[in-house]
Amino acid sequence: MGNSLSYFTKDNVTPSTSCSRSYDGSHFTSTEVKVSINIKEENNDSKRNDEQNSSIYVGNILESLDYTTFLTLIRRGKIEGKDLIYLSNTSRKLKEYCNRSFQIKNSEGKIVETISQYLFFILLKDRGIRIIPGQNLREIYKQRVIGGKVWSFGYNCYGQLGLGDNKNRSTPTLIPHLNNIVQMSAGGYHSLILDNKGRVWTCGTGRYGRLGLGDENNRFNPTLIPNLSNIAQVSAGDQYSLVLDSQGQGWGFGNNYSGQLGLGDATNRNIPTLISNLENVIEICAGEAHSLALDNQGRVWGFGSNYNRQSGLDGNENRLVPTLIHNLNNIVQISTGDYHSLVLDNRGRVWSFGSNAYGQLGLGDVMDRNIPTLIYNLENVVEISTKNIHSLVLDNQGRVWSFGSNAYGQLGLGDAMNRNIPTLISNLENIIAIAAGDDHSLVLDNQGRVWSFGDNGLGQLGLRNVMDRNIPTLIPDINDVFQIDTGNNYSLILK
Repeated sequence: MGNSLSYFTKDNVTPSTSCSRSYDGSHFTSTEVKVSINIKEENNDSKRNDEQNSSIYVGNILESLDYTTFLTLIRRGKIEGKDLIYLSNTSRKLKEYCNRSFQIKNSEGKIVETISQYLFFILLKDRGIRIIPGQNLREIYKQRVIGGKVWSFGYNCYGQLGLGDNKNRSTPTLIPHLNNIVQMSAGGYHSLILDNKGRVWTCGTGRYGRLGLGDENNRFNPTLIPNLSNIAQVSAGDQYSLVLDSQGQGWGFGNNYSGQLGLGDATNRNIPTLISNLENVIEICAGEAHSLALDNQGRVWGFGSNYNRQSGLDGNENRLVPTLIHNLNNIVQISTGDYHSLVLDNRGRVWSFGSNAYGQLGLGDVMDRNIPTLIYNLENVVEISTKNIHSLVLDNQGRVWSFGSNAYGQLGLGDAMNRNIPTLISNLENIIAIAAGDDHSLVLDNQGRVWSFGDNGLGQLGLRNVMDRNIPTLIPDINDVFQIDTGNNYSLILK
């Protein structure tokens, strides 16, 4: 396996085409780029020829390193094992590279930009950012370190759009007074928003304490959750919330009737409460009433409701504490629906389990599965998304596949027929992010444009009307988006 990576710029519309770029101060141009790791340690004996042997070449990802392997490196936060990148022919943890600087050079060896050691650490260790073909280093820096602003649209009865009222919106509308946002999550009528200082803002219905503010009052404007800091990722479930801190610890609050907070009981919480027996987590995901957590060993832990086996555990009893799902290894991403789950492994394969009444497991039938089951006709997948009873997957060619319920056209296939196998959405290309909502879907292309389809009865497609769409439709006048998410009949975008 070669030790080269690739970042495609927004103007590169064919991910499978060999291409190389150099940075000229505002964008990448058509010149080969080398990210050279210059060792700067006190001990001269350690220098050797590390600069030459530890180079990462920015080239075509499909010719060098498959994206799912790189995703594994990012999500685990370390370099180890045969499936990961080797630098200097040695397996090392990323923290050992914190004392090095990184330079972008063109083909003549001229330095065109120096990247700080902190930035590179973020690129490989950060839990909230995925590097997808269509992004370059400068964009990633902007997204994670600087952040952006959030725009919301759709259902707003409880103030989940964060716009200061309870009026629905059919056009993306800027949430005022929110800056430097790096991640957001749309749930069941409440939203969680993470800024670049590791603080969490929340709005929407406060029932069951899901806002983490110590009460059950609704909030129509984003409100800072006190006594919560150094957060790396947020996940809004149906009636509860999970957040992950920079130490790999999970915190839960909201409805806990099935044990979905993982706190050892079924008592609701209205303030963030530490999940004591969960550690070294790199991703956490809240569903309808079940939760999944991914640790830095590629293992998955399930807790909460397991009536439909959506937690991937033996029997159908609820689990009040995180419980290891056996026979799942080398996982790099997790996603929870209402009563089913998807996980992605480091070989680009997708495993599904739980309820399958609408074919949302993608296994060619409508039989539930009580253990993780491989979806055989899917390969080279780089991202998965599910939230209700339909599923989306993105492959390394920028194509989107959909399956499950299609009553409102949320599969984007031009009709209202359910699908029980992954089906290609033929008129979508160069996609870099996907978001499956309640009965609608959003996808983001490598030009920063957003396409929506499915139920639009409350304006959740952002198309300035309330007409459903069964094919992907471009949201007008929205550009430079770098993150999307969907909740129960509403949507959030970050730009």
